[in-house]
Amino acid sequence: MMKNNQTLLIETQPANRCNCRPRHGDQIYFSNLPEIGLLRINQVLPFVPVSRSSWWQGVREGRYPKPIKLSPRVTAWRTMDIRTLIEGGEIHD
Repeated sequence: MMKNNQTLLIETQPANRCNCRPRHGDQIYFSNLPEIGLLRINQVLPFVPVSRSSWWQGVREGRYPKPIKLSPRVTAWRTMDIRTLIEGGEIHD
């Protein structure tokens, strides 16, 4: 059970898959994006049609939302920021 101050990290990849983008023909639906929580880059990129390097460049330039560092090697984005980006709205820090 989660406590109120904990944040939910969504895992969307099946256990038998590597940490890669969906294969050609995989169905990606906006409704599959959770309402709240954090998403890792492999969970964000299926919804934003750019490469990993273009995503990071866009983050540096301010075109994409700022990430949250969970640890030195773990970065995530707020689901609400990604939903806002997809819907074409303005992202607030």
